[in-house]
Amino acid sequence: MPKGQNKVPMAQLRDVLTTAGFTDVQTWIQSGNILLKSDLPAREISKNIHELIKEHIGADLPVVVRTPQQIRKMMLDNPFRTEGRTHELFFVSFENKPAAERTAVVLAQDFSPGKLAIMGHSAYLFAPEGAPLSRLDNNYLEKKLGVKATTRNFNTIAKMLELSERDEK
Repeated sequence: MPKGQNKVPMAQLRDVLTTAGFTDVQTWIQSGNILLKSDLPAREISKNIHELIKEHIGADLPVVVRTPQQIRKMMLDNPFRTEGRTHELFFVSFENKPAAERTAVVLAQDFSPGKLAIMGHSAYLFAPEGAPLSRLDNNYLEKKLGVKATTRNFNTIAKMLELSERDEK
């Protein structure tokens, strides 16, 4: 769950990315989420955006790229989608798939009353006690799994999916 560190001015970010050659660059509120078009492979987009943010804005942040299809799949694959309320659901996107051994160690822990599921390049969190109290934050998962990650709440993921699908039409 994001802690609001390294805030990036969205207008400046849009300008930097547009100047760098990305097209149809959009951001959604101060969420750190970007919609854009590019012919580059996802890994190259991620690397380029990371370097551009670091160089022009001064923040060293992980950048994880997902297609609209991947976001839709992440929403559908959420094993906790029928539990609790949407403000208790969080999605984690990993830069790389975590190693099976590390994943097993993390999943062997009891996070009650919260729940964690890790599938491929994604993790799903059910945090009924709320984001600020959950020990399953982004930093914990990055450290324990040894991968860069970004965490978003249900509403942010749903909005990004809505915006990306609107742009696909």
